[in-house]
Amino acid sequence: MYIDADTHCDECDDTWAFMPEILRPTHISLEAGEVPPWLKPDPGASSAHSRFWFLDGKLASHRERDDNRSGTTVETRELLDVAARVRDMDDLGIAIQVVYPTVLLNELTRRPELEVALYASYNEWLYRRCDESGGRLRPVAMIPFGSMPDALAELRKAKDRGAVGFFKRGVEWERSASDPYFFPAYELAQDLDLPLCMHSSLPFATIDPHFSRVRPVFTLGFGGVTVLQGFYALVADAIPARFPKLRIGLVEAGSTWIPYLLDTLQVFKDRDRYFPDRHMFVSCETGEDLRYVLDQAGDRSFFVGTDYTHGDRASVMNAHRMVFERDDISRESAERLTSLNAKQFYNL
Repeated sequence: MYIDADTHCDECDDTWAFMPEILRPTHISLEAGEVPPWLKPDPGASSAHSRFWFLDGKLASHRERDDNRSGTTVETRELLDVAARVRDMDDLGIAIQVVYPTVLLNELTRRPELEVALYASYNEWLYRRCDESGGRLRPVAMIPFGSMPDALAELRKAKDRGAVGFFKRGVEWERSASDPYFFPAYELAQDLDLPLCMHSSLPFATIDPHFSRVRPVFTLGFGGVTVLQGFYALVADAIPARFPKLRIGLVEAGSTWIPYLLDTLQVFKDRDRYFPDRHMFVSCETGEDLRYVLDQAGDRSFFVGTDYTHGDRASVMNAHRMVFERDDISRESAERLTSLNAKQFYNL
């Protein structure tokens, strides 16, 4: 059985049930004929965003997914039917799915009190849904870094509630990942044995106060850049050496950039200090030249995720089986990529 190191849930109205009603995101849906042209994904697109979360004076896209394209249903995406999602896992040979958010991947507000409420409600909702899975679904906790006291409290709660990691953007609150502001959280996470999960995401950016999240440049397709920025900052400023027990994961940004950035940082010859001795792990994708990556950085630092629920470039439902079917990767390396490395990173 495999470990799916990167899956998602789609937030729904239930997600915000544990926060004050006055702060909850409002769900807005438009009929096809009501969608203004500036809400189309690109000028030539025949479709347009038609569902949104209205939050803090802005619209964030609430994705409408095609069941066939994503290989999922609204019940499994929004964790309305946890048993059905577990059945999907059985069909795919997946023992455990690690669950990340969707709309909350991106930094949506600069109001600390709103961020605290959003993340606490999301976490409570996700903890309860994962509890229904009998250990098959494992949550990654959202941490409100706009308020460090609340961030530390949420980290402690995450450990108590069974989270297997905490979410961290590569750029957040206008600070790089190596900013000393985050050191108290890194120190506590290290003590709690809770890994840092730096997933593809976007920092807060307002181009238009109403429609800041729907143009192409603000879609998740570009979110992997912040992972590279985060990795560069962490390595350049020797954060793994400062927090040697903190495991760091770089998720949904591919892996073939690793040799380039290590060479750029002039630490390529010392790569074993980071992979795996400094406990850094990277998610890889089936379409990459994995043989090259493994030759350069070894096979103990990479894992595979399906991007379950999403229907974008990174989504490959049979990713684990595809890795095993490759003739350029040994069975031992395939086992590391599809289960053993994820077990080590998430402490499963």
